[in-house]
This record gives sequence, structure tokens and C-alpha cells, in this order.
Amino acid sequence: MVEKNLRNEKGSITLFVLLAIVLFLIVIVNMFITSTNKNRIQVSELDKIKEEYGKDIENIDQIYAEELEKAQKTVEDLKVGDRVYYDTGDTSVGDEGIIECIVLYDKAYNDENGTDYGVQMISRDVIYKGNNVDSVTLGTMGDFNASRESYNNALGILYEKAQEYLNSADKTETPVIATSARCVGSKPDDPDWDTEEMYISEEPYMAEYNNTLKVKDDYYSIDLNQMRAIENIDVDTASESYWLASRDVFSNQEGTAFHVQTTGDYYELCIIASAGSFAIAEGLADTHGFRPVFTLKDGVKLTEGDGVNTPYTLAP
Repeated sequence: MVEKNLRNEKGSITLFVLLAIVLFLIVIVNMFITSTNKNRIQVSELDKIKEEYGKDIENIDQIYAEELEKAQKTVEDLKVGDRVYYDTGDTSVGDEGIIECIVLYDKAYNDENGTDYGVQMISRDVIYKGNNVDSVTLGTMGDFNASRESYNNALGILYEKAQEYLNSADKTETPVIATSARCVGSKPDDPDWDTEEMYISEEPYMAEYNNTLKVKDDYYSIDLNQMRAIENIDVDTASESYWLASRDVFSNQEGTAFHVQTTGDYYELCIIASAGSFAIAEGLADTHGFRPVFTLKDGVKLTEGDGVNTPYTLAP
């Protein structure tokens, strides 16, 4: 009886061991299948990544750098009122050639107004060389003919002055940072625009001077109105008055005065006064500071700063 019970117990143990081995094999096989599936999925994902980026993922650092570059902000991201540094290349200007500017026109402005000004920025203040304002004088005191010539050429004179602040690298056929420079108050989409139209008056005393002095224009108001709409651009409270590249004419029975627009008190460059049967022509001179406006090249990068607390730095 005892021998029979022993055989039964041995049989039970053998069956238990077999069941345990089978269970263990099932677990091992299941783990193998799961691992194989994971590897297959990983290989598939890697193939997808390679196909997506067209590169080997071993170059992940390069891919990251390229994707970061794509996310790099450019001048197209600038907003009206943003602060930006511009390197004029002239170490006598500003801080070793660097001047701070404020964005005057941005992409949103152009989209909303149907203009094609590009992204433009204006110097934060008049230009200084050392401790002195880099001013411009128009006209010649006491010389009517010289003052008349200066008045007629004023917009060209102010345009040429703006070129002094354009970095030499931007004066080439392939500019690096800015594509143009102009005097504030000039036509925003045509920096060196000027009129050929001459002033004509019906006043008798003007007979000798008709068709010898250019007419007025109102293009200065485009910049001026935009500047006044931007909180952090000083217009009338800049450290010095400055030229606005537009002409103005005032006339009545007593006389006609010709001058170039400014933000401060000014002298007429030419005055033609009635003196009975003839006229008295007088030439004067006037001096003011200068604020250039730069049009930025598309795609130029914003590398440092946030445009608010610290001006952006520009890079090709």
C-alpha cells in the first residue's frame, strides 16, 4: 500500500515539473516574440525617420542644428517699435560705428496698408560723431542763387548724406544687412525720389522767379505719422531737430518763402518779397541734425537681444 502511494506521488511530481517547464517555455517564447516585434517596430521607425529627413540619424547633431536654423528669427519677424542695432561701419559714428534703431515699418504694416516698403528702421536719435551732432547745412547766407540751388537739390543732398551711414558691405550689388538708406521724410518706397516740377505763381513780383524753384511735396507726412503712432520713437523730443526730406512753400501777396521740412524751428532757404514794382530775393542757410532710415535685406537673422529690453543684433 505504501509502495503504491509513493508511485502516485512520484507521478504527481513529474507532472508538476513538466507543467512548470512548459509554462516556462511559453513565457520565454512570448518574451522572444515581444522583443522581436519591438525590434521590428524600431527598425520600421528608424526607416521612417531616415525617409522623412533623408539623412542617417547618426547625424542627429547636424539635423538638430539645421532644424534650429530653420527656427531662427529673421527680419520678417520684427515688429514695429522693436529695437535693433545697426553697424554703420564708420567707427566715428555712434558707439564704435553701432547705432540703435527702431523698426518703423514691418510686414504687418505693409500687409494692412497695401504698401511695399519692406522692413525699415530709423535711427533712435539724430546721428552723433563723438559728442557732436553730425548735422547738415542747406543754403548759403546772403547768396540767393546758392541757396536756390541748395533748395532745388536738397532731397538729393539728404539722400547722399544717408549713404554715409550705410555700411560699405551694404553698398554692393549683394548687400549683407541693409539694401538702402534714406533721410527720414523721403518717399519710403523710392529713397532717392525727387520732383522735376517747378513752382509757378500768379503774383506779379514772382514773374522773374517762376519756374526756377521746385514745388512742395507732402511725402514727409508718411514717416512722421507712423513715427507718432509708435510709442518708443521720439519725434519732436529727439536731442536735436532734424531734416525731413520734403520741401514746403508759403506764399501770399507780400512774399513767397521756400524751405525744407524740419522737426524744429527753421529758416527759409529762399525768400522772394514784393517791393512795389519789383521783388527782393534773399538767400539764407539752415542747419539741422540727421536721422537715417534703413531698409533691411530679406532673410537677415536676429541673433541676440529680444528687441524690447535689449536691441536685436543683425547677422547675414
